[in-house]
Amino acid sequence: MLDECRLPVTDQGVVVPKGWFGQAQEVVVRNENGRVNLEPVATQSPPAPTSATPKSASIWDIGSDPIMDDAITDSSTNHDRYLYGRQS
Repeated sequence: MLDECRLPVTDQGVVVPKGWFGQAQEVVVRNENGRVNLEPVATQSPPAPTSATPKSASIWDIGSDPIMDDAITDSSTNHDRYLYGRQS
């Protein structure tokens, strides 16, 4: 199968359609005698999450699981001490 299209070259380079790479998360780029060759790198499936594997961190998750402890009234002021066992 041959897919072909003209793409603009910007100051940052060229954006190639992602669909051309299947499920690949990485490509190998080679410049071979003036011809650019892009080759998708086969990726392994990530391990299934377990209780020991934290989910991916996201800034959107901040505050989604607050500490609820009536004995701790200064957590916003002393969060380093509670999280890391040290003063900031």
